[in-house]
Amino acid sequence: QRFVSLKYLRNFYIPVPPIEEQRRIVECIQKLRPLVDAYQDAEKELESIEAYFPVKLKASILQEAIQGKLVPQLESEPEVETFSSEPDDPPFDIPDKWKWAKFRDVVDVRDGTHDTPKYQISGVPLVTSKNLRNGTIDFNNVKYISEEDHIEISKRSKVEKGDILFAMIGTVGNPAIVGNDSIFSIKNVALFKPLYDSKLNFEFLYYLLLFAQNQMIKESSGGVQRFVSLKYLRNFYIPVPPLGEQQRIVSRIKKLISTLEAL
Repeated sequence: QRFVSLKYLRNFYIPVPPIEEQRRIVECIQKLRPLVDAYQDAEKELESIEAYFPVKLKASILQEAIQGKLVPQLESEPEVETFSSEPDDPPFDIPDKWKWAKFRDVVDVRDGTHDTPKYQISGVPLVTSKNLRNGTIDFNNVKYISEEDHIEISKRSKVEKGDILFAMIGTVGNPAIVGNDSIFSIKNVALFKPLYDSKLNFEFLYYLLLFAQNQMIKESSGGVQRFVSLKYLRNFYIPVPPLGEQQRIVSRIKKLISTLEAL
């Protein structure tokens, strides 16, 4: 804790103008003070806008992309097949060649263990919702489990390169693409895996989850801790564009976000 002594203060040198000039200085400061305060308030408001603008713009880019407004549709692309069910009241309109589907129609959706394994000082990392941040898996402060527990959990939810993780409890969302062959297990985390005849580009799925997580958060259950169930995720409706358009959307999003981050 910082401090200054009484002796230091008594011996501190200060400039002393004539008394009349002191009064004029005080009067000038009092007149300028409202202007200084107004400037400070304006500066704080500008800083707030500068911080909020990229977030808002990124959200707008995702919305345009997922609603089919970011790239043009091509006549040469085939229409997406109709899936087993469609929503009675779609949340927004989509292009003619797109179709509505539930996640379970187009992707394998699983979740991690619901039990709490015995933790160890070292071993296999156990990734939970708190380890998903900014599109990445953060292995800092991760807990470890035994190889035996990892093998048992992997029977239900083996994580592989290219899969997508999605937090189900606490801060719902924060999707992350598994970028390498690291070995770990998951708890309280959804696992999206491609089907053998996948209709989804997984980079498109990543952006789709980023967009959809806001709705999921609003609809999530729980008091102290929000959560979404595996059944909820499997039955969540999503728009599905033709695969070629999905790739064009991904490329366009990446270019726009890269430009935004460079500003």
